[in-house]
Amino acid sequence: MCCIAAYRVSMTKQRLNKDKWIAAGFVALHRDGPDGLRAEPLARELNTTKGSFYWHFADVVAFQSALLDHWQADALKAIVQELETAGPADERLRRYGRLLYNDKTERALRAWATHDANAQAALDAVDSERLVYIGSLMGQLGLSNPAFTEAAYSSLIGGGFLNGESEGFDALVDVVLALQ
Repeated sequence: MCCIAAYRVSMTKQRLNKDKWIAAGFVALHRDGPDGLRAEPLARELNTTKGSFYWHFADVVAFQSALLDHWQADALKAIVQELETAGPADERLRRYGRLLYNDKTERALRAWATHDANAQAALDAVDSERLVYIGSLMGQLGLSNPAFTEAAYSSLIGGGFLNGESEGFDALVDVVLALQ
C-alpha cells in the first residue's frame, strides 16, 4: 500500500525540464545573486532533489552557461524584434530604452559579471549588438558620432541601476534631438 501511495505522489509531482531549472535560476539570480545559482538551493526551491538538477546539467558551470545562453538569445531576439518594428527612430530609441531600464535580470547579470568571466562574455556579446542597433537609430536621427551612441547606451545601463525608471533616458533622447 505504501508503495502505491509513493508512486501516486511521484506521478503528481511536476516534471522538471531544463527550461524550468533556468527559470528558477533567473528567480534565484534576482533574489540571491550568483550564490543562488547552485544545485542545492535551486532543488530546494523547486521541491526536488539535486539528482534532477544533475540529470539536466553536467554541473553548476554547465547550468550557469545554459542560463547565460538563454539570456543572451532573448536579449538578441529583442534587438531583432525592435529592428522589425516600424516607427520614427526617436520613438524606437525610447521604447528600447524602456525595455532595458525595466530589465531586472540585466542588472543582476551585470553585478554577476563583475567577478565572472563567462557572464561578462555574454554581456559583451549583447552589448556589442545593442551598440550597433542604437548607433543605427542615432544615425537615423542625424548623429553619426559613436560617442553619442556610447553615451546613450551608458545612460541606459547606469540609469537602470539607479532607479529603474526611463525618464532620464527620455530626457537624453530629447537633448540628442535638439542637437540635430
